[in-house]
Amino acid sequence: MTLTKSYLTILFALLNLFAKCQLVNERSNGLVEVDKRLLLHYSLEDLNDLYLNNLQKYLTLHYYFTNSYFVSNVDLTENVSPFDLKSFDVSKYEKHRLQNDRVDVYDHKHGLRITLLAISELELKLPIHYPEQFIPIEDDEE
Repeated sequence: MTLTKSYLTILFALLNLFAKCQLVNERSNGLVEVDKRLLLHYSLEDLNDLYLNNLQKYLTLHYYFTNSYFVSNVDLTENVSPFDLKSFDVSKYEKHRLQNDRVDVYDHKHGLRITLLAISELELKLPIHYPEQFIPIEDDEE
């Protein structure tokens, strides 16, 4: 029984080592694909540099631009303009975000309700605390 346990321990250690080597190999090659929402404010070169040299900041930006909000259709009539979620820029709504409560903001042009997560939620979920210093905040909404 002890011999089998030793073999399993060695096997798991080797698998773990292999997985870490794969991650290092993937990261050394840089980003393969970037979400368009990040490219609204950062160049591919800048994002690649972050991915390779400051992964926490890259993951924070990625989460902010892709997961710090929910979008839902509230007007399904033909009177609204088409909407592309991959082109959505949450920074245009950042000034509405509250410290401790989620807030709903309405985009009547596209018939959408945008629910912004609270800053306190972001501080719990982001790899780096709420990144006011590197998130561009737009004054004008579309």
